[in-house]
Amino acid sequence: MRHHAILFDIDGTLLNSTPAFSEIMLQSCQQMDWPTPPDDMMRQLMTFRRDPIEMLFGELSQSEYKQRQTQLHETAQMLWKPLFDDLARPFDDAIDVLNQFQNRGFRLGIVTDSNHEIVQHIIGQPGCPEMDVIITRDESGVRKPDPKPMLLALEGIGLEADSVIYIGDNPGDVEAGAAVGMAVIGITTGPSCRQDLEQAGAVAVVDSLTELVDLISLSPAVISGSLTGGLGVAADFTSTGGVKPWITKVLGQPAFPGTINLTCSAATAAVVKRHRNDPSLRKQVLAGGGLFCDAHFHSVTLSLPEKNLHTSALLMWPEVPEYPGTKLELICCIGVRDQWQIADGQCLQISYIAHTETD
Repeated sequence: MRHHAILFDIDGTLLNSTPAFSEIMLQSCQQMDWPTPPDDMMRQLMTFRRDPIEMLFGELSQSEYKQRQTQLHETAQMLWKPLFDDLARPFDDAIDVLNQFQNRGFRLGIVTDSNHEIVQHIIGQPGCPEMDVIITRDESGVRKPDPKPMLLALEGIGLEADSVIYIGDNPGDVEAGAAVGMAVIGITTGPSCRQDLEQAGAVAVVDSLTELVDLISLSPAVISGSLTGGLGVAADFTSTGGVKPWITKVLGQPAFPGTINLTCSAATAAVVKRHRNDPSLRKQVLAGGGLFCDAHFHSVTLSLPEKNLHTSALLMWPEVPEYPGTKLELICCIGVRDQWQIADGQCLQISYIAHTETD
């Protein structure tokens, strides 16, 4: 499975919090002298979305239901923090797996029905990588399977749904991700079982976070930027005696003199930065030899999707510290502006090309 970003649920996925929630519910019932919750309470609540009051008392009048609902909320609020802090722990492999994915170039995020205080139990751990997006109930105002949290995450991470995968432990996670076009992998570390997740539509089900490492591969990114003017000096570089034949060899055909420039968003720049050293992508390095700076080049396809126009190109990165991350400079086979009849501001798409067995 090849994607650009991975979003994670928190409870039951990255954080082993099911024992904490079970104990909070048990002690709440004991304090109020209520019936003892069933052993499969968390599966009933999370998988089948049963109401806890209905589960314990059956059908009640509206006034009695509201009274018991208020009692449960107030009692659980008094108990939850010390119990949660004592019992909830990241799964043993959570931080290591997050780092493995970030080191491969994936963008990472969290989408949860919990609040930021619970998210801190993961992102506050030593060695936890920085998340590119975090959506909690504080941001969305709704709970999964409502797709709103997923839509907010896609907006925040700057990618389309079909390039993002979601990892969750209950059917609501699967349904919310699928509703916006994400592939969702279920994980059995929460209260839901494999059958629950498969029936909900998970594309795969794993029993641990570690299993994800071999299951998900980084896709060659597809990024976009707006055509902008350059300094007009690149033609000297691309026409230099040793450079011109090298570019022709790497590109597979003669290049149009000079370069074109795109300006991308900060979110896209973050994706590009992570792919600069991605070993799965086709990349060439050109040493400057004292005449110019070293540079590396990714083989890409430049496209104008709305007109179904494409050309082979090289995405160039001069090795200079001050080179702006939001600038995308490309060497193309054609004079894009004239042949495609486009001007500054036109949005173009860049597709990285992966290594093949013959490279």
